[in-house]
This record gives sequence, C-alpha cells and structure tokens, in this order.
Amino acid sequence: MRHRFLIGLLVIMILMLMSFLAAYRANEHVRGYIGPGKIQLESGRLSYIPFHSPGWALLNISCNGRGSLLLKDQLSGRNLLDIPVEPHVSRVVVIPHEGTYSLYTNGSMFCSGYISELYPTSRTQGVLWVSVGVLSVLLAFLLWRWWS
Repeated sequence: MRHRFLIGLLVIMILMLMSFLAAYRANEHVRGYIGPGKIQLESGRLSYIPFHSPGWALLNISCNGRGSLLLKDQLSGRNLLDIPVEPHVSRVVVIPHEGTYSLYTNGSMFCSGYISELYPTSRTQGVLWVSVGVLSVLLAFLLWRWWS
C-alpha cells in the first residue's frame, strides 16, 4: 500500500511539472497588451504604467510625446531602457526574466505595447527538467522495488 501511495505521489508531481512546461509552450505566441496609457511628471510625482512578465519575453513598445522613456525592473531597480522620445518612438525591448516592470518618463507621453514571444528563462527550464528527471528515476526505482 505504501508503494502505491508513493508511486501515485511521484506520478502527480511529474505530471504537475510537465504541465508547467506545456503551459509555457502553449503561451509562447500569446500577446499581452500594455496600455495605452498616459505617463507624465506632475508636481514632482512620477506616474507610470506597471506590468508583469511571467518569463523571458519581447516587449514591443510605442510612445508619442516628449521626454525620456524609462523601463525599470521593479525587483532589481535596474533600468532596462532609457531613450529620448521626440515626437514618436517604437522599440523592441528584451524582458530578461519574470517579474514586475514599470514604464516611467520625465516628460509627458502616451504609450502602448504588447508582450510577445514568452519563454521560460533558462534557469527555470533547467530546474523543471532536472526535477522531472530526478522524480522519474525515483519512480522507476520504486516500481522496480515493488515488482521484484
């Protein structure tokens, strides 16, 4: 009875990890839209457009207005993009990992964009594949011990 429980638990864990890989595969060509929204500097306060990326992705952004456009990684505080906008800019930016990001400006502009080409980071893929491998070996060992 104990072997059946452990085997069932391992099969469920393997299927769960494989479902994460399948979810990334199914969503790699789905687009997520950002904005359109107005971002500006008002009375010394910055407005911004926040968004979340579930993995490595490409952000296609388009802005109209004047000022500098800043794309900031909220977790690390790093600026991924700092470009001048006079009167229009259209750019593709690589979002390096999952996390929360924000678009800021020191002027006034309207921005919109979409996230495309969503992939898990190499580190996430490695953890998933190693986990599936270890659990599969453990499952094979338990099956071998149960039937011998």
